[in-house]
Amino acid sequence: MTRTLRTFALFAVLALATPAVAHDGQVAAIRATQAAAALQTYNDNLRDAGRRPDYTSVPAADLLRAVFDTDRLAALPEPTAKDIGWLMDWGNAASRGYKQILLFGLPPGQKPDEATMTRNLEAYEGEVATAMNFMVRVLARQMDAAALFISELPKTELTPARIEGFRMVRSGSGEVLEGALLTVAQGMKPRNAQLVMAAAGDTRSTWIHGLYPEDRTKVMRLLKEIVKRVGDKEVTDSAAVLLTAFATEK
Repeated sequence: MTRTLRTFALFAVLALATPAVAHDGQVAAIRATQAAAALQTYNDNLRDAGRRPDYTSVPAADLLRAVFDTDRLAALPEPTAKDIGWLMDWGNAASRGYKQILLFGLPPGQKPDEATMTRNLEAYEGEVATAMNFMVRVLARQMDAAALFISELPKTELTPARIEGFRMVRSGSGEVLEGALLTVAQGMKPRNAQLVMAAAGDTRSTWIHGLYPEDRTKVMRLLKEIVKRVGDKEVTDSAAVLLTAFATEK
C-alpha cells in the first residue's frame, strides 16, 4: 500500500478539466480530508509527548468516522465520470488516515519498518480493518469512475499522460486489495477479517473486470491462502465464493 499516494498523484492527470460536482460525495470528501489532517495533528502531538493514541475516544474516534465513512459512501448513487475529483480526494484522505494508524510512532522522514507496523496492527487491528474496508470500497468506486472518464473522452483528449494515469490507478488499487487480503491471510481476528472480506465481496465485479492479469493472479493466490489457512468459516466461505467468481469470469 505504500504506492497509494503516488498513484493518486499520477491519477490527478485524469481529472484535469473535469467539472466539480457539488453533492454529498464532494462534501464527504472535504470532511474526510479535514479529518485526516486533524488526525495527523492529534497523532503527532501524542508521539511527541511519548503517548499512544486512543482511537475509541474523542477526538480520534470522530475523526476516523469522518475519514472512513462507509455508510455515507454506500448511500451515494452509482459513480459517474464527473466524480473522479472528489473520489481522488476522499481516497487520498483514507490513505493518509490509514497510514496514521499503521505507522504511528515513526519520526518524520523515517522509512516504515516491520516492527512498527506489527506493533500498531496488533494494537489497532479493528481500526486497520475499518480503514481497509473503506479503502477497498472507495477505490472500487474510483476505478469505475475512471473507466467511465476514459471511455467518454474524445480521442483527441486521450493523451499519454491520461492513459498512464488510468493504468496507475488500476495497478495501485489492485495493490491495496492485495494488501488487505494479505492481512486477512496472515491471521486477523475473525470479526475484522469478515469486514475486509465483505468489502472485497461487495465490490467483486469491479475487481474481476478491472484488475490487470498479473494483479488478478496475485489476488486469486491470496484467496487460496485464505481458504487454506484461516480458521473462520465465514471468512473462508467468502474467499471461496470470490475465488470462484474470479475463476469463472474471464
